[in-house]
Amino acid sequence: MHKHIFEPFKFKRDRLLLLDQTKLPFEEVWLELFDSDMIIEAIQSLRVRGAPSIGICGAFALYLSIYNNNDILTDEKLLKKEADKIKNCRPTAINLSWGVDKVVKFVNNCINLNEIFDFVYSLYLQEIEINDKIALNGAKVLPSGNILTHCNTGSLAAPGVGTALGVIRKMFQMRKLNLVYVSETRPLLQGARLTVFELERDAIPYKLVIDGASGMLMRNSMVDAVIVGADRIAANGDTANKIGTFMHALAANYYNIPFFVAAPMSTIDFSIATGEDIPIEERDGSEVIKCMNSFTNKSDTSALNYAFDITPAKFIRAIITENGVYSPNEILTLFE
Repeated sequence: MHKHIFEPFKFKRDRLLLLDQTKLPFEEVWLELFDSDMIIEAIQSLRVRGAPSIGICGAFALYLSIYNNNDILTDEKLLKKEADKIKNCRPTAINLSWGVDKVVKFVNNCINLNEIFDFVYSLYLQEIEINDKIALNGAKVLPSGNILTHCNTGSLAAPGVGTALGVIRKMFQMRKLNLVYVSETRPLLQGARLTVFELERDAIPYKLVIDGASGMLMRNSMVDAVIVGADRIAANGDTANKIGTFMHALAANYYNIPFFVAAPMSTIDFSIATGEDIPIEERDGSEVIKCMNSFTNKSDTSALNYAFDITPAKFIRAIITENGVYSPNEILTLFE
């Protein structure tokens, strides 16, 4: 593993140690989470975030449920109830259901708690390997120069090097990268707080920009490609990602700048035909009228807070996975 890669969680037999991402970059606070309810709260409050990471944490949450109540091992109704509770805590990211369902399937053929722990940890190690492959595949196809990215897709969001940020890291190692433009990602500033945090650790050159600046950058020929992650990809290639992604894709399409999505195969939901079928999480409007803990408007201001948007497949040049790089119209052919 790259020496600068930051590991945001650590697995113990009776708990999950989790870096609280809501405190970054000002404090590095580690939480001890002893049951599924504590992990669900951490997922919902964005103490942990990023589709691959919450998939792993969801899997570990179910393990802790079994650890704390061994009856779940032999009671299918209890197992399903606990699994559904975890899967429903954030609706947009398909990786959460993927991780929990993996454990459910394993538990149905296993009654040994230690084996379940080892299985969940193996999923984590597999994600690290998957993201290494995504990074290499992406670095080969992205053009050299200046790259724009949105939200946080690095080690804090996906085990190992990350997804889109993993591609950027690999490009930097290959001397293909000049500069990263990081959009701040309103309202919770995952780009400003977390991506900048990771780029500084790796000494990768960057400029932080407001979300609305991407069109101006592209107009001035300052961006050679855009790369983002994904929370769910429909069978036709439509992609749900952090709110603001769609606007970057529109600008990139207008200026004929290639727009890439980097995500593991587990993020592709072959059960839904298009992005119209992806559930979009709506979060508390209070997040919009604050910047960190400071109010930017009156506390009774009415606000609408969609957490994600949908980028149509026609705006995406390619989807970069661990298995290869595919145009959106090739996604359905990957279904097995």
